[in-house]
Amino acid sequence: MSGDMQARIMCIQQELHQNNGFLSGITLSWLMDMANSGDPFARRVYIGVALRGAVPDCDWMKLECWIQDIMKDDVQEGCFLMGNLYNPALPGHSDWKICEKYLRMGVEAGSASCCVMLASAYWEFHRDEVELSEIRSLLERALSEQKEAELYLLLADVCLAMEDFDAAIRTLKKCQKEHPNCAESRIVLGDMYMDGQGVRRNADLAVKEYYKAAGQGNALALLKLGVAHYYGHGCRMNRNRAVNFFLRAAEGGEMGVCHYLAVCYRYGDGAEKNTEEMLRWLEKGVAVDEPHCCLMMAGLCILGEEVELNLNRASELLEVARRNAPQDDASFTESLESLSKELISVTLQKEKDDMEPEEDVVEQLRELCIAGDKEGAGKQLLYMVDNYAISPLIRNALWMALEFKATSPEWTAEILDSLRAMAALFPDVALLLGDMYYFGVGARRNAASSLKFYRLAESVFSDQDEEEREDETIVEDVYARIILGIHEKVLKPKDFGINYWIGKAQRLLPSSGRLNFLMGLLYYFGLHVKKDEKKAKLLFNRAGKLGFRKDWKKSVEDCKFCRTSLYAEVYPEMFDE
Repeated sequence: MSGDMQARIMCIQQELHQNNGFLSGITLSWLMDMANSGDPFARRVYIGVALRGAVPDCDWMKLECWIQDIMKDDVQEGCFLMGNLYNPALPGHSDWKICEKYLRMGVEAGSASCCVMLASAYWEFHRDEVELSEIRSLLERALSEQKEAELYLLLADVCLAMEDFDAAIRTLKKCQKEHPNCAESRIVLGDMYMDGQGVRRNADLAVKEYYKAAGQGNALALLKLGVAHYYGHGCRMNRNRAVNFFLRAAEGGEMGVCHYLAVCYRYGDGAEKNTEEMLRWLEKGVAVDEPHCCLMMAGLCILGEEVELNLNRASELLEVARRNAPQDDASFTESLESLSKELISVTLQKEKDDMEPEEDVVEQLRELCIAGDKEGAGKQLLYMVDNYAISPLIRNALWMALEFKATSPEWTAEILDSLRAMAALFPDVALLLGDMYYFGVGARRNAASSLKFYRLAESVFSDQDEEEREDETIVEDVYARIILGIHEKVLKPKDFGINYWIGKAQRLLPSSGRLNFLMGLLYYFGLHVKKDEKKAKLLFNRAGKLGFRKDWKKSVEDCKFCRTSLYAEVYPEMFDE
């Protein structure tokens, strides 16, 4: 056979046909020898095989020389081959500008193949760079010579994008006339009727088109018939029949049906409820990144229903669903965002459940402080800041440790940075920072900074919804801190608008024993308000009725209030041993 050139050609042709354009090593070497000897047929075949990526270490410069020789005799064919050689979607030189140049030359020479290739490239990769009318014109020129179904379908898509619905319908009907077995054209037309896209919505006509396409064995049409029967669109609702269509679509390889089957088996719609079958179809869809299946499986993993709780897998599935989300599907997007929020919520709750109880953590810190273990206390403080900082109980524990100087300067600086980062989110943290600056504990004493964080605590608390508020006393505590600063003359009237804060505090007097007591001190000593012992006693008595400092006379007469003593008088729980 090696000496018989005709036999070799027949062998090459047969192998190309059997292997979809690919050749084995021996036949490829025969083809190369023939092409190098100048055989036109062999060169054309070799170029086609190379552009399919079936020639290892291909000499593309040699192929370009061969194509230039072809172009001398046939401009249309040469331009088409040269366009393929530079097409970025194919092996070769990969240069779109040169590819476009040669394809345009081919179009001008009347090549229908160049029209198709250029239009397809514009539609798929460069739609924003050209007018849709130009793509349409190229396809219409190509269809004057090539009546292929794929061209009709592409032209219909372009017409739909241009919102020329009449032209799209005419194109689809021409396709059906030229290619009676083209199921895709019937599906597109059916979708237009089902959605009322450019025509009056008519679900009955849509279902008829789907039936015609399904009769040709199209799996997507079977899926659409299943959906129509599941919801009763254009036909009587019949979920048993819907499941039958879904199963036939799945047999035809349509993976979009997996989600519908999973739903049917989960809820017993049209089929007996079967968790095992539900999971089997879901896993099939997940294996091919079907977005609805990924979304549904993620939901099961988050809830821990029918499958084991697995938040890591849920996160991965949601990301796959996001990447493959169907366009313009508001319902899918809403479900995706809802599940994403649910995942965050469940993850945070799980982390919280896995943590040690707050009381145990506080006790550990207390023991470290008593033992004078600064290194251990510093680590424990950072752990608490990262996990428990919004809790009033933990806030008090942090204050206790800082006040007892339980940490080294390095640890204290790191804790301060962590707290500052969280202050804008959690009012308890802002309150703690205000205290640190107010007393100079863990930070240099600075009245301006303390008020800044007290203001921030009030602002954050005011912005929270009622469900977010863990401690309604925070605003009361903020005003109490301000009044403490007023009493001890740490806060100056000209700097801090004391009357503003006093006015705000007075609104809470009916319910706050602590604020009544502190306001009584202001009137008793005449600090930034007119001295009025009678009014002070009324406030003290009201504080006592609200359960705060019933022995106010002893407090006022015996104590020479200083910063720490007054703070301990008003907040004794912060100084418990």
